Amino acid sequence: MAIGGLRLWLSSCVLLLAAATGTPARALSLEVSGCENQDNKPGLRIDFCTQVIESGQYAGSKLAWAYVSRGWAYTENGDPDKGIKDFDEALRLKPNYGFALADRGMAYARKKDYERAIKDFDAALSASPKLDWALTGRGGSYDELGQYERRRAEAGCQQPLDLQQSLLGPDQLESAARGPEGLR
Repeated sequence: MAIGGLRLWLSSCVLLLAAATGTPARALSLEVSGCENQDNKPGLRIDFCTQVIESGQYAGSKLAWAYVSRGWAYTENGDPDKGIKDFDEALRLKPNYGFALADRGMAYARKKDYERAIKDFDAALSASPKLDWALTGRGGSYDELGQYERRRAEAGCQQPLDLQQSLLGPDQLESAARGPEGLR
């Protein structure tokens, strides 16, 4: 049985046991772990995070974190619109949450809405200056808009950023491989 299948099976067993014994808090620890584990496949993380969100046991920053984790899983799974909704909810719960802003910027970049992505990356970097993926995402968005001088001035680079597939997707990665001409 694959690791993902085993986790899902274990999750089901723990939930059944919790229902039988009336201990929902213990059952939720597996879902919390599954929600935060970025090595899990996006679909599995979505399921785990949804259980955490719907449990009613979390509020404020902890609930915002679950929305960010599920939002990123939606974005990775090819549905940035659902991801953006979750990032918006996280920001409602915890305004100026750097992770939510940076990940929402990535979701907008995947939708090729680079202007909006840059606004979110700027806000993320204001809230949390050490979020390196916000800086990388902003640089990639500048490149996609043909604003190479802005990115170079900020990053001190001479070549367009080597975009990682996990940030903007294979079509943008392919454009970046062709250099500045491919990004226009």
